[in-house]
Amino acid sequence: KGLMWRRQKLGNKGMVFIFHDKPKNRHFHMRNTFIPLDIIFANSYGKIHHIHSNAKPHDKTNIHSKYPTSIAFEVDGNWTKKNNIQIGDYISF
Repeated sequence: KGLMWRRQKLGNKGMVFIFHDKPKNRHFHMRNTFIPLDIIFANSYGKIHHIHSNAKPHDKTNIHSKYPTSIAFEVDGNWTKKNNIQIGDYISF
């Protein structure tokens, strides 16, 4: 369910999704989500290959990763831009 129903911005926090099955194209939606989000898609090594910026609250349109994905992060809308996060960067945790 990710950040559905949350009504306050996250600041420097977010939610991580780690998919343990074979990497594949993933999709998210903003139904029941009250705050704009950036969704960061990465491969199993943490390399970012797609960023969907500023997803609109309550939008029922599916947001698809462009490539097979093993990790996804949801953060505040425009957080990636504010923090200069770009495709090709690596995420570790």
